[in-house]
This record gives sequence, structure tokens and C-alpha cells, in this order.
Amino acid sequence: MGVFSTTVLLFSFGIMCALAQLHDIPNRYDFSLNLEFEQPGAATFKFFYTYDMDNQMLKMAVKVLSLGWVGIGFSRNQFMPDTDVAIGWVDDSGRGYLQDRYAYTRGLPRLDQKQNYTLINATEQDGYTVIEMERPLETCDSEDDFTLTVGDTIYLLYAYNSMDPTSENDIPQHQYRQSMIINLFGKIVEPPVPSNPEYLDILADNVAIPNSDTTYWCITQRLPQNIIDETHYITAFEPILDTDTSDHIHHMLVYKCANLTNSAGANNSDRCSNVHDEASECRNNLLIAGWAVGASKFSFPENVAYPIGGARKDTYLLIEIHYDNPNRESGNIDSSGVRFTLTTTPREFNAGVSGVGAEVNTNLFVPPDADPFTVFGYCPAGCTNRFFPASGITIFANFLHSHTVGSALILRQVRNGVELPPIDQNLYYDFNYQLANHITPRVVRPGDDLIVECLYNSSGRSVGTFGGESTIEEMCFSFIYYYPEVPITYCLSHPITNQFEGWVQQYAPEALSQFRTIEMLGDARDFLDNFQWTDQANRDLESVNINGIHEITCGSRTNGEGLENYYVANQRPPRITLPYQQPDVCAARNTGGDEDGGAAQLAYSIVAITCLVMLAMFF
Repeated sequence: MGVFSTTVLLFSFGIMCALAQLHDIPNRYDFSLNLEFEQPGAATFKFFYTYDMDNQMLKMAVKVLSLGWVGIGFSRNQFMPDTDVAIGWVDDSGRGYLQDRYAYTRGLPRLDQKQNYTLINATEQDGYTVIEMERPLETCDSEDDFTLTVGDTIYLLYAYNSMDPTSENDIPQHQYRQSMIINLFGKIVEPPVPSNPEYLDILADNVAIPNSDTTYWCITQRLPQNIIDETHYITAFEPILDTDTSDHIHHMLVYKCANLTNSAGANNSDRCSNVHDEASECRNNLLIAGWAVGASKFSFPENVAYPIGGARKDTYLLIEIHYDNPNRESGNIDSSGVRFTLTTTPREFNAGVSGVGAEVNTNLFVPPDADPFTVFGYCPAGCTNRFFPASGITIFANFLHSHTVGSALILRQVRNGVELPPIDQNLYYDFNYQLANHITPRVVRPGDDLIVECLYNSSGRSVGTFGGESTIEEMCFSFIYYYPEVPITYCLSHPITNQFEGWVQQYAPEALSQFRTIEMLGDARDFLDNFQWTDQANRDLESVNINGIHEITCGSRTNGEGLENYYVANQRPPRITLPYQQPDVCAARNTGGDEDGGAAQLAYSIVAITCLVMLAMFF
């Protein structure tokens, strides 16, 4: 073969390889996002990614309808400063570039001394630029990189310029830049839709949103007769949001009601405090679905589904919609709700959903201008011993929930005094972005203790914050999704009121007689609002919640036959003899010089093999 023929063949190989890589991108990554810009005239920007938890790596690709540089960044806020940035481009000769930079200011991010992003592929084709890369979740470069922690809410920043840099050190400012809030790790690869899907919607029917800052609205809906007659299995649920009123919807919870009569279940669409008493009791029964602002579709794993109807005697659903209307607007009409995907084909496991955490009452209290302030909710061994099967339950997803001063939440597990790694955590919780996250499945055995730890930041508030349903009040919840199903709707705790007397004796002995007459801290609201708070007073009050005697309640109001099923106790928190210590990944990591190079070489080899396979299909 002559030199010219060889050159043509190699050129053709390159073109075909580039085309194959370009069009195969969606198939090489588990998840994708279509990222939008507020500026008019912006191009399509697509972000693809896969996380490899075994090797603690994030593999990414960006595909932009532009032939200049493209950038992606990770940050705790939506602004440029303190953002870990990767910038890539392809020059006129076809050579690809990728730079690891860190933005300390609003100018050009500074080039990192240690480059922790590895370029896998860089291609321009059909007007698109594609940059494929990977990076460790923990780079051990604390000064110039951002640690990607499972569970945490972060901001994804993205930008591009239609021009290439004139050199590696002369990068023109972005023409388009935007950010979005995201949790990278709470997803599973979407299972196939059942072969015989059915759909069930439970919706608000033109509800006039009250002109109150907070409203809990309850609607009951009778199940279709075919679901009442035959057990169906929920495989997914997703929000249906009214575009005109979506800004007012904070969360939606759907419960199933066993043995609710038609007289009690029919025609309920009102404030939850006004609906029929029997219908209102559904909120203490079995939770099916939970959605909050920021979340999207939730799918159960391929071998798990949530049963409803049939022999379970479910006849009605109740949806609770939390309307958030801080400006007290009038005239907003809402038709939002939840859509379920169902099948009549059972799966290997029936799922359950239970709430764990702090009882919603005024013994949950956060002092003013405190950061951080910690509240614990306990689900003790006595409850798990009573309700969990001998083999335990397996938690596969979790939904952490607090309100506007919530800053971090952790679901902890203790076994025989030894604290295990957190089941779930979000150390950068954002009230405006809440969702049920799929997690690495975790078995909780009978006798295990669960702890929900909630941290609050009440900076700027001049009075204390009590537990309650309003968004300006607080909650501390973890809704666990698990299998197999057990008869437990919730497992909650709160410090009993007399535990606060020692704190009052220390800081305000003149108020002790008043405290001995109250049922809840909220009964002493005036005293707490006028108290002169100090850091030490905060810490000592925090200790009462963390270490004092709690009243524990767990179980469900019904087991399907209308019988109460409870575990109630007053007890101290579990004794932890060995607290969990986060492993020091950086200290343990082998820092050999060829580790990253070996990974990059392997990645390049995979790309080359893929190209050869694609070429083989053509010949």
C-alpha cells in the first residue's frame, strides 16, 4: 500500500472514529442533562456523566453546538468565585486540550499546579465540540479542587465561548454562563417501563390557593375499581406541576387510606384541618410518595415496587399539598398533583416508606442567630426490634427534609453501640432543592438504632424557630424507602419537656416555676423570645436535645384492619461506644506517579478499541 493510500486510510479512520464517538456519547454515560441559558441566542449545551463508586471516579462529557472552548464547574454557590473549573477545546489542527483551573475571583480561573482532570477525548464534528473527561471524587487538592461528596447538594456551572483560546494561557471570557443546583449521585439508571403500564393521577381540582403564607391542603380520591379489586404495584411516581402556580408548591405527600368509608372519603378538598376526621387520619397511615421542590421523577429499582389495592383494602388516596405563599397573593388557581406508573405484575420485593426523625412540635426549637445548632430525632432499638423482620430491612432510597434554616441532615445508624457509616447525608442542604435520593442499599437489622441529625443556621433571625408545619418553622425528617414492607409509618422522638428544667435553672432560675407548668417549649415563647442568648446557652440547650430523655413513638395508626399498632417509650439516646470516623482517603491513597497515567492510558485504550469495533461494522 502506498504512502498516499495509507494516509487516506488513516485520515478516514480518524473521521469515522470521531463520528462514532460523537454519536455514541449518550450510550456511554448513565445520565444526561440538557442545560439551558437565560441569555438569548445560546447554543445547546448537553452534560453527560457516570459515577463509578467502586473506583471513586466521575466520568463526564460536554457536547456544545459551538466550535470554541467549553467549561464545566462545581461550586457551593451559583457564582464564579470558589468554583472548581475544567476548560476544554479543540484547536484548528484537531488537537484537544483540557485544563484544571480554580476560580478565586470573577476573572479567568487560575491554572492548578496539579491537574486532576484527565482528558479522554476531544472532538469537533458537525458544528459540535465534545470534550470527554474524568476526575476523582476526592482529588486531595484541597486548595484548588472541589470534593464531590455523595449526598451533598452542589451547583453545576457551565459556560462556553464560540472562539478557541489563542494559547493555553490566553482564554477569552465566556460569552454564555449559567448555573443549576444538582445532586449528582442520587440517581439510578432508569429501569424499563413495565410492559403493561397503567397510570393514576391524583390532582388538585382548580384549588384557589389561600392568601395565607402557609397552607396544607388535603384532597381525597377514590381508587379506580380495578385497583380496588386487584393489587397493583407502583413502579414510579412524578410530579404534575401547574405552570402558573408551581412556585407556590413546596411539597406533596400521598398516603393510602385503609377502610375509609365513602361518606368520609368523598368530597374532601379543603385545608387539612377542615377535612373529615377519618380522612385526616390518613396522614398518619402509610405514605406512598413524597415530592418536594427541586425533585423530578422517582423510579423504584427493577426488583422493587410499592403494592396498593386488592386484598390490602385500600379504597382512597389522600394527597397533602403544602402551598407556600409568603406574599399572601390571591387569585392563584392550582391543578398540580402526582402521577403514578403501575403494573399488575408483582416484583421480587414490596416496598415501604416510613418517616424517621423529630416529632413536629414546639419542643423542636432553634435559638435565634445560631450557626450551627443541632437537633436529633431517634428511632431506637426497641422499635426496630418490634417491627423489623429477623433479616432486617434494606433501605434503597431516602428523602431528607427540613425547612428554611436547615443547613445539613445526616441519617445515622448504630449497631450494638458501634456507629456505622451514614446511611445518607446532605451536608449542604438547600430548602429549594429536595428530592428522594437513591443510595447504596443498606441493611438495618432488628436492634439497630437510627438517628436523624439536623443542623440549622438561624443567622439573621431575631427570635427562635419552633417546630411546625410552616416553612418559617422547622422540621427534621428522613423518609426512608425500603423493602420488605413492614407495618411502620413513622418512628419519631422529642425531648420530654421537664428535661429543659436544668437548663432554665442554670440560665434563668426566676422562670423555673413557669417552666414546671408548661407542656411544650412553645408555651414559653415570650420568655424564649426575650432571653439573652449566648453561644454557651445555645450549646447547653443543644445538649438537652442530644443527650436528654426522649419520648419515642413508632408504628402506624392502622395495620389494614383499623387496629392501632404502637411502640411508645421514654428513654435516653443510644449509647455510642465507637463513633464513626470518616476514613482519610488522601492519607491512604497511593500517590505513585503512574496511577493517573495508567487510568488515562486505559481510557485511551478503551476509546481506541471502541473505534476499531465501529470500523469493523463498516467493513
